[in-house]
Amino acid sequence: MNILITGCSSGIGLQMALSLAARGYTVLATVLNEDEKKQIIHPNIHPLILNLLNKQSIAACVEEAKRITEGQIDLLINNAGIAIAGAIEDVGYDALIHQFQVNDIGLCEITRLILPLMHQAGSGKIVNISSMLSICVFPYRGVYGASKYALRAINDALRLEMKAINSPIRIVLIEAGPMQTQIRENAIELSKNYLDFASSKYQKDYERLLVSGKNQQSMPFIKPPEAIVALIEKIIRSKNPRAVYRFGFMPKFLNFLKYILPTHLFDRFILYILKIE
Repeated sequence: MNILITGCSSGIGLQMALSLAARGYTVLATVLNEDEKKQIIHPNIHPLILNLLNKQSIAACVEEAKRITEGQIDLLINNAGIAIAGAIEDVGYDALIHQFQVNDIGLCEITRLILPLMHQAGSGKIVNISSMLSICVFPYRGVYGASKYALRAINDALRLEMKAINSPIRIVLIEAGPMQTQIRENAIELSKNYLDFASSKYQKDYERLLVSGKNQQSMPFIKPPEAIVALIEKIIRSKNPRAVYRFGFMPKFLNFLKYILPTHLFDRFILYILKIE
């Protein structure tokens, strides 16, 4: 089986690539540059350079994947993504463009280029890695949450479109809870390119975000990156995987609360658990 995984420089993507390769799958793992490419060493892994901000890079990556696999991609895992933190009134135009280009536009483009291979093969699965923030949005994660809401819409539309043409291609969404990755710290660092935290009226909350991002062990129900590999293998083995998997306690809990609580109480709960006054 040939598996293409985006976003394998670190975190969940890297762990999935290494674990699935160790289980005998052929893995095409995308990274951002040549240095990262040299760091992924495994006989079953073919590292590919991919920049989701660049249409030509996406096309070149897919062409190389086709060459390596002779046009047979059995599973696409759209894992690559970034997070830009900040209040809605602090996040400017360029930050918005960056967030959606990576998490949604680039994802759509690579999916669009892989789908013809799956149609030709008469089989295939596409797994989109999302977040519990596609269920509800947290303050100061609004732009990232919006990109994940958009991803859910893209995922759902694609799933329905495959059903409309009686395609055997399966579309799966994973809404993941907190994971032990660098995404929170990376979000703060990336956001500094666009926001002036020190002059913001939300400065105190930003400082709290930075501290919580560095102190991941204190987060409840957080899971290590390797925990998601078992779910991916379950999806691989399943002929008819579920449309949506909520991975971890928090996505399930938040989904439940959102539909039983009135909005004002749910808002109070979110602010309480985030320790925002």
